[in-house]
Amino acid sequence: NEERDKIRFVNFAKLHADRRALTAAALDHIPSQLETYFKSRKLYPNPEQENDEIVVEPYNEATDDIDVPIQMNENGDPVVTGEVHESSEATQQSSTGGSFNMSQAMQQGQQFMKKHKKQIGRVTRKFNREVKREIKKKLPKAARFFV
Repeated sequence: NEERDKIRFVNFAKLHADRRALTAAALDHIPSQLETYFKSRKLYPNPEQENDEIVVEPYNEATDDIDVPIQMNENGDPVVTGEVHESSEATQQSSTGGSFNMSQAMQQGQQFMKKHKKQIGRVTRKFNREVKREIKKKLPKAARFFV
């Protein structure tokens, strides 16, 4: 049956003493398994994008700055509170009614990150575990070992 995991048929008895050879033999089967898996579910990569289709323009600080009125909510998260305007000044309104520049906003963000570092780390690790679990569910059994 072509749907079965081919990794099971690597000659383990012959290769078990040499972990490197066993790993190489197992890895040789994975690309074709992944290709078969994705084709069977009609999942194909996006077409390649030509380099000339990608537009990269230089950033001009004098003309490309945007004014964004923001306030910090009770959780310390920034919230846009009004209309966004393109401007040469990067002055924004804070919740206290005063103004601050981009470097002050960055500094406040860094302080927030420092203050909540442990919680952000826990949430990030939990998110990564969930993503990994979902990826493993979608892979053939043989490929799950390598994720």
